Amino acid sequence: MIKLSDIRILYLRELRAAMRERNIVFNTILMPVFLYPMLLWIGYTGLTFVSGQTDGFVSKVMMTGHTGDSRSLQERLAQQEQLEVTEVEDPVRGIQNGDLDILIEILPVPEAFVGNFRVRLTYDGSRDRSRTAVTRMTELVNRYRTDFLQDQAEHLGLSPADYQQFWVEPRNMASSSDTGRFILG
Repeated sequence: MIKLSDIRILYLRELRAAMRERNIVFNTILMPVFLYPMLLWIGYTGLTFVSGQTDGFVSKVMMTGHTGDSRSLQERLAQQEQLEVTEVEDPVRGIQNGDLDILIEILPVPEAFVGNFRVRLTYDGSRDRSRTAVTRMTELVNRYRTDFLQDQAEHLGLSPADYQQFWVEPRNMASSSDTGRFILG
């Protein structure tokens, strides 16, 4: 019959022999303690660096198909510090060459509301600058759209509750310990 004390003695003897070997100590204890945090730090620093590269860029924008209705959008576009309005002869080639980040085309729509128009954004999804430009321009167009709809509703005599079809009210049911577990993994 095997005694637990015999197993303990063999285990401790093997552990002491393993601790005498430098390679085992280095590969199982020292390397994970120092290498893994350093790899995580390098990866995080690299991601932060790459994302910071596109934040400081001024996006080159060209707008075509101007209508009288789009004048307010043009004014908002001119006020943006991170969007520079520019002109190129061939916008599609300019986007392909990187001379232009995004092309904004103003398209008319059937007369539903006075001042209404459609916007088509043409960009190169393989370039960070172009993807950043489309994000910036989408935010600008969405703000313009919200203001336009509010103005139209006021013009028609509707209150915000009348033209709002439904409301979304987020409610977080997670406790602080649940949130902490989610963040820490």
